[in-house]
Amino acid sequence: MSQLPQQGGASVHARGQIPSTDLASLIDFLVKAFPPSGDDLNHPYGWSVLKFDPEKKRLSINTYGILRRFLAQKEMRDAFRQTPTSGFLRDLVRPQKNFTAKLGGRIFNDNIAGLSQHITKLKHLIADDIEKFGVSSDNLLVNDPTSALAYSVG
Repeated sequence: MSQLPQQGGASVHARGQIPSTDLASLIDFLVKAFPPSGDDLNHPYGWSVLKFDPEKKRLSINTYGILRRFLAQKEMRDAFRQTPTSGFLRDLVRPQKNFTAKLGGRIFNDNIAGLSQHITKLKHLIADDIEKFGVSSDNLLVNDPTSALAYSVG
């Protein structure tokens, strides 16, 4: 009796797309959320992102206010709702067991120009806010970071 060779073939797994992140939209929504959207200083929508204390020469960053405004944007929630055609993380295929996929190597739609434009806008908003304080970047630098950090903690 002759035996037939075992049939089965090769097993191949090819990824169709490299996962990507929609950083251009993220920065665009941050730009829209940067300026306070209200006059009520007791509500996060009215809180400035930056605050400067001239006596202590301390620049404070209020992340809570800008994050509240960021998350309140309906357009952002719609754009980043995870569906096959939307979301911050894109082109993501559910990995098989014991399979690792790394994320962050690609900008969604290769939108480098849009990302650059939005980052430039954000940089200008930050620079304008700092300029309002009448402070140069040299006044924000600390000569001895170790003692400055020890002072702020203690």
